[in-house]
Amino acid sequence: IVEGSIGIALLIPRYRKLGALGFFLLMLAFLPIHIWDWMKNVPAVGSKTAAIVRLVVQVVLIYGGWWLYRKVGKPSRR
Repeated sequence: IVEGSIGIALLIPRYRKLGALGFFLLMLAFLPIHIWDWMKNVPAVGSKTAAIVRLVVQVVLIYGGWWLYRKVGKPSRR
């Protein structure tokens, strides 16, 4: 529900900034899970290399969410 709401908010110009912030916060919330998985001897899904790749992708997604939040103008008050 949360992911769907964020996706819809990103598509609607009036709520895009809020959606970008939600995306950023959601990706930030998942970061500890990826760090924990990377630090385990046997990652939950895939190999140690896959865990590192997922961690790097997560950091890129966090940056992308922050970049989008900063790039999108303030929500309009129609």
